[in-house]
Formats: sequence, C-alpha cells, structure tokens
Amino acid sequence: MDRHVQEADEAVVAVSNGQFQLTDYKVIPDLVGEFDGSLIVPLVGGAAIATGISAGPVHVRAEALDGEPGPEPTGWEEIAEIVFDAPTGSVRVVPLFDDPVPEIPPLTSGPGRYRLRVHARGRRVDAYRVVDASAERYLLQVWPDSPS
Repeated sequence: MDRHVQEADEAVVAVSNGQFQLTDYKVIPDLVGEFDGSLIVPLVGGAAIATGISAGPVHVRAEALDGEPGPEPTGWEEIAEIVFDAPTGSVRVVPLFDDPVPEIPPLTSGPGRYRLRVHARGRRVDAYRVVDASAERYLLQVWPDSPS
C-alpha cells in the first residue's frame, strides 16, 4: 500500500568520522549498536548512518511518511531498516558534532516509536577517503511504527 509523503526535503550533509546522524532534539545520541559495516547503527533517540567516505559532503533526501512506504524505489545498492524511539519526537538530520541540517525539518511528529529505512548508493566509490565531492546518495524514510 502506497503511503502519503507528508514531507520530503533534500540537502547536502557534511560527513565526519564516516557518519551523519538522525537524532532526537535534546537527546544525547549514545550508541546502542556498533559500527560493524552496517548501513545503520542504532543510537538512543535515533540512528547513525554509516557512510563510505570518511569526511566530505553527501546528498540526502529525507521523507517523513504517515505509514510504511510502498514498493522499494529502484537504483539503490543497499537498503536497511531499524525501529527507534523518539523521546521528544523531533528527529532531525544532523552532521556529527554539529547543528541539524536547516534544509530538512523534523522527520517525526511527536514522541513515539518510529521506523527508519535507509537507501544508499555510491558508498564504495571513495571508501574511507576525505573528499570535496562525493558520489554517495541517501534516501531516508521515517514513519510511525505500528503496534504489533
């Protein structure tokens, strides 16, 4: 079933230490998982997105959805999904140790449990390098998690 995209925004996001994050406003993002080659690493109040590059810019499109997305879009090399809790409900795209990306507003609509699906391509092009331009692209989809 296709779901309505409530909000879709794009930005160039600065990567450092091989990641950028989705974090809930005023929640200290502490690792729950480990960087083990996975695309998504769970954090308290969000997630870290593991990039291929060590530092530089990546292109991110973020969609706030009202329910699970429809069929997977084509052209993505990797897709991963997690469930996370948003205690304050204001999850934003945030470069590591920086302020939220202003072009992308909050992806959640209040406190609760959410799903994050990350689509990626180009993570292997400049792996572990510091770059001025990157082939990496990400699609982030966030929607409320329905109770089982």
